[in-house]
Amino acid sequence: MMEMNNRSDRWQVPIRAIQLVLAVFLLGAVLSGCNLLFPTGYTVAFDSNGGAGAMTDQTLDTDEQTTLPASTFTREGYTFAGWATTATGTVAYADEASFTMESADVTLYAVWSANTGTAYTVEHYQQDTSGSGYTKVTADTESLSGTTGETVTASANTYTGFSENT
Repeated sequence: MMEMNNRSDRWQVPIRAIQLVLAVFLLGAVLSGCNLLFPTGYTVAFDSNGGAGAMTDQTLDTDEQTTLPASTFTREGYTFAGWATTATGTVAYADEASFTMESADVTLYAVWSANTGTAYTVEHYQQDTSGSGYTKVTADTESLSGTTGETVTASANTYTGFSENT
């Protein structure tokens, strides 16, 4: 058994042993193609896909499971439907769904459903007899509703003494 007389001798063997174990461990990690000491986290990014707001990216390890955060994105006239894996894709994950990380960065895109019952107003105007301006006919204002993003066609009103000038 080795006799240790001073303080530095007491630590030489354990340090060398640790250095040797560490060197063998690192060599094994390199030869096997693994990143054993420093696992690489991958990013889950959230894209509003036409909406407004911001969400914090998440960093996860491969095969790590998590619950996706609730969407904080908004889009006027639309309701958040879930997450897609492409900008034009269909819903792959519901809001706050379980998610397992792949071995690459992932961007999840908000999917929006157009609201039905979206309010809009049709106003009718008559041209002044001078031909230089228009007067709103308040009594003929229509409050209607439809689906966000769809085209609507207003019907022209007819007024006694006036004709359409196209």
